[in-house]
Amino acid sequence: FVAAVFKITGKGGSSRGLAFYEKAYNSEIGDAFSEDKEGKKKLLTALKYFNENKYEKAINILTELSKSSRGLKERSVCGLFIGTCYSDSGREQKAIEHYEGLIEMRLENDTICNNLGLLYEENGRPDKAVELFEKAISMNPDTDVAYSNLADIRFKEEKFDEAITLAETALSKNANLREPANLLAVIYSIKGDKESADKYYRMSVKNGQDGANL
Repeated sequence: FVAAVFKITGKGGSSRGLAFYEKAYNSEIGDAFSEDKEGKKKLLTALKYFNENKYEKAINILTELSKSSRGLKERSVCGLFIGTCYSDSGREQKAIEHYEGLIEMRLENDTICNNLGLLYEENGRPDKAVELFEKAISMNPDTDVAYSNLADIRFKEEKFDEAITLAETALSKNANLREPANLLAVIYSIKGDKESADKYYRMSVKNGQDGANL
């Protein structure tokens, strides 16, 4: 499965400035807080704390920022990262309840739906996960991760043809994804299509997968 929001790894750590996080999370932030410089600064500070595993500091800033923000985009972005802090700190049930609350308030976006879908899949509710991945796709047809995650569930259900279509769609939107390439290599191997299996094996390794493990 593919997480839609992740920590930034590599060198830099605490020395990174706020501009780094603005660029790194550009797709999640979008134009939220574009007219509120102080709000944007608080948001990026919270993201810096999130990446430093200082979850409570991040949650406190994001919660206050959400309360003071009138725009739906701003509240949705804050809600997304609050949920991510909960899940990354091991409070999965709290994250599920939080994301469900955002949906009830109609503050969800495709990333929130994908994140909640992952949590339901991890907690033995693939039916709810499918519903949320499909909702993410309907909200944003260009989402690569929701296609990939839905393909993984269909693979587990042995619905191989549907899984192939979904995984290939994910790669058509983002050729650098490793998970759908892994899936396609395995499915085509099962089907006895060595040429296609080799093709996706090479793509997966190029995207960072350990070849021996695959």
